[in-house]
Amino acid sequence: MTTTDSLSKRFADLSVVSEFASLPEITRRAARLHLLDGMGVTAGGYASEAGAVARRYLATVTGSDVLRHVLLPGRDGRRPDDDAFLYGTYAFSENYGDTSLRSVAHPNTVVVPALLAAARSRVVTGERLLSALVVGYQVMEFLARSLNNGSPRMGHQIRGFRPSASAGAVGAAAAVAHAWALPAATTQTAIEIACNYGGGLRRHAPGPASSIRVHSGESARGGVTAVMLALSGLEGEAGMIEGDGGFLRAYMADALDSGAEVYLRPDTWAVGDVAFKLHSTAHTLHTALDCLLDLCEEGLEAGSIEQMEIRIPDQHATISAATPYTSPTTAAAAGGSYPFCAGVATVTGDYLWPEQLAGHLGHAEVERIAAATRVVVDSEQSAIFDRDPGTWPATVEVRAGGRTWQRGRREPRGLHIDEQLEQDLMRKFVRLASRISSENEAVSLATSAMDIESAPDAYTVLASSTGG
Repeated sequence: MTTTDSLSKRFADLSVVSEFASLPEITRRAARLHLLDGMGVTAGGYASEAGAVARRYLATVTGSDVLRHVLLPGRDGRRPDDDAFLYGTYAFSENYGDTSLRSVAHPNTVVVPALLAAARSRVVTGERLLSALVVGYQVMEFLARSLNNGSPRMGHQIRGFRPSASAGAVGAAAAVAHAWALPAATTQTAIEIACNYGGGLRRHAPGPASSIRVHSGESARGGVTAVMLALSGLEGEAGMIEGDGGFLRAYMADALDSGAEVYLRPDTWAVGDVAFKLHSTAHTLHTALDCLLDLCEEGLEAGSIEQMEIRIPDQHATISAATPYTSPTTAAAAGGSYPFCAGVATVTGDYLWPEQLAGHLGHAEVERIAAATRVVVDSEQSAIFDRDPGTWPATVEVRAGGRTWQRGRREPRGLHIDEQLEQDLMRKFVRLASRISSENEAVSLATSAMDIESAPDAYTVLASSTGG
């Protein structure tokens, strides 16, 4: 591998040498948890309105019996690109997948669905499934971080693009090619073809069947399609990522993030830089919500709250802080409202599960707190965010019970892997998977996912846990 190689070749070569057993233990641990989390949001999305739309669509265009399929059906010959679309739509149906604090992409809503489809189509070992996840994150995060963590930060997203949709198909193609153990040349071609499948805008309707909900499904399908086209003989082009008229130059808003170049080496793995979502909201809200949970743990009581001020970076306000406050009427709209979510967090003292958002619409105490909450664009928070690429800062000040409560954070929970995070992710998985199965079956599926590396056929093991 030389510095004159194209980026698509460098990633193809990286894919060939990325064996799971050779990865650091922290990277392997992260891969297991991101697979678990990706399967959790996929399982939860099966029961969503967007998931039902995706099944009706596929039943119409394919004439298949998809409406009656369980989450992970047996190998009945359905096309892997259709599976990838279905699973990806499930995974992003509630915007509950993981998030890179640098690129703001949601890798496991694209990469995991593509890999489930790939493993259903061809036998993939558990180790190969996990190393493919690591490869997919590496490519997707390089592209998304290059675009969205440059100067200005989040410039790609502020311009109107979503990095998951822009970079997802390329990451999915790299993951599937690795899962199927394809040669470097075929992998390179698939990556180059997938550069044509970027797309998806930030602007969208607020409802649960909004067009944004299929972004990850379309990206996962695009990645699988690119691999299948490469296998069928379609040609790529070596400069598709970095060349004039190629991916990066077409999408860039201003200066690219040169720091993403660390992902061109087999010693820095992007999967470790992606945070898990513990609240079912836009991730830009999480740092402030975690500040409030910290205060609740210190004794803050919702009933005593008189006033609240949330101070956030300008970029987060641009993406998420609509003003003036209006009471949300759907859970999807509620998940993007700082005041409403602040009310739910303090009333429940817990992470914002999807059911809590829907269950607190119109809640009198939540609305009282939301009305007393002010969201402020803070120049200090903006400067921290621009200066330090790994931070998502926020501060919260609450007037309650005759005193002032204050809390600041530089990042949300869910980035650093420890036993508490593993417990939180297991709790999240079981809540989501229990929508379509018993709690015991959900625990069985979670156990299978966490032990998948020893499986000679990963899909068979996972499907057997869901009745497939």
